[in-house]
Amino acid sequence: MTKVASTGMLGLLLAVCLHTAPAQALNNKSWVSSTGGGATCTRALPCATFQAAHDQTNAGGEIGVVDSGDYSGSGLVINRAISIIAEGVDATILSPTAWEAAGSASHTPLAPRSSSRIA
Repeated sequence: MTKVASTGMLGLLLAVCLHTAPAQALNNKSWVSSTGGGATCTRALPCATFQAAHDQTNAGGEIGVVDSGDYSGSGLVINRAISIIAEGVDATILSPTAWEAAGSASHTPLAPRSSSRIA
């Protein structure tokens, strides 16, 4: 009886000590909005930055752009294949080198309902 109780206590102790949080699932499609603030980057609660949306998106997934806005302060480091989709939204991609070095808005406009694949 004592051996069974000791084994049970050891199991309970290990379960409490070794408990870890479950891995957070990433989205196949995340959303970004100029007025966003969500942490999960869903359509209902979009993220405010492209980096946050990127970090919540699976490799091969998409980031949907909810609205036009100034996202220039957020930056983006891409470390996986991902698509940025701006359907029905006026979008412009600025070259960081151009606007940082020259202080000008050197850019390539994208037509509405276009998408850019960045790999």
